[in-house]
Amino acid sequence: MHASLVRMREVVASVREDSDDAEHPDAWLTHGLSGWTLTFSSTGVMTLENADRDDLPSRFMRGVSPIRALELWQLLAGGNVKAVLAQPWERLR
Repeated sequence: MHASLVRMREVVASVREDSDDAEHPDAWLTHGLSGWTLTFSSTGVMTLENADRDDLPSRFMRGVSPIRALELWQLLAGGNVKAVLAQPWERLR
């Protein structure tokens, strides 16, 4: 079962540059079946990684708004991995 939309909204909203939580400036969502994880940073960077697959490169996107982060999380939570992978990602070097 995936996270509810209400809970995802709460978590994304908690990721702010002015947050007092210096230990947890990021939030992430993992799709258990595929192993893909989307991490949203307080700096507006979204990363896409698959810890289960060393052959798949990590990717990132800059300038991601909380609304866009929520959209991407919804896609991943719904199992629409192809749509997530089709986004304009840059590869980590």
